[in-house]
Amino acid sequence: MIANEVLSKLIQQALSAIPSATHEVKQQVHQSLLNGLQKLDIVTRDEFEIQSALLQRSREKLTQMEQQIAELERQVIGKS
Repeated sequence: MIANEVLSKLIQQALSAIPSATHEVKQQVHQSLLNGLQKLDIVTRDEFEIQSALLQRSREKLTQMEQQIAELERQVIGKS
């Protein structure tokens, strides 16, 4: 999940687009946006890259294991 500091930075950038709003309005908008964004199931690019790398290693390991099983099956069938 994205850290609050990242969300706060995004919200501040959005709020800068409405410079005429009062401080109180900006605080209310900030809190509303923060609450809404925290409900979303989003991750940072770094978290995504880490999970992608783990998935790639898992796929490679699965392929290797499938090849080993196929070889063992050939050996067992050959001995029958």
